[in-house]
Amino acid sequence: MIRRFLAKIYRPLLIVLLTAFFLHGCVLRTYRVQTDALQPDFVAGDILLVGLFNPKPSSGDIVVVYPPYAGRHNPWSILKSRVPFLSGKAGDSYRFQPLLRRIVAIEGQMIEFRRHECYVDDKLIDSWPIAEPQVLPSDGFPLSGNLVKQEIPAGQFFVVAQQSGAGYPDSRMFGPVSAKQVKGKVLLRLWPLR
Repeated sequence: MIRRFLAKIYRPLLIVLLTAFFLHGCVLRTYRVQTDALQPDFVAGDILLVGLFNPKPSSGDIVVVYPPYAGRHNPWSILKSRVPFLSGKAGDSYRFQPLLRRIVAIEGQMIEFRRHECYVDDKLIDSWPIAEPQVLPSDGFPLSGNLVKQEIPAGQFFVVAQQSGAGYPDSRMFGPVSAKQVKGKVLLRLWPLR
């Protein structure tokens, strides 16, 4: 009796589990917000649904991005950073943490910061708040409060945090990010429901 019942549900259950693993690994992923960098839109602890297949993010989209300083983000390097005895030193897993940021400029657009105000193609961006950076050197990336007008290179995006703070790095600190570093676009907030 039990054997017949298990034989009936085995195949459908296996199909459901394989489909769930495929969707979670290749199409959709959940992401827990780590910081308040995009407050008031998202706060630490929110759980978001992120679409991994988004061929062309656009200006205003909120994305999950690996910053350039994260280096290669393959599973082995991340594991070594979190388990000290594998690398022989204390881990610095923060380097491999993805960031949640808003895209303000895409390839081909001109971006400029004047007195901590963001201009894209000579239009002031005031649709959402953009944080003033905290401590920034005066030359190159990282940027000071002013950024000479520059064009975003092909295949790259300029991403920013909405809250100020030294713990919220963005493109003003590490430069534009490539399309390969954008891991997905936020589709919706799963929790808490607001």
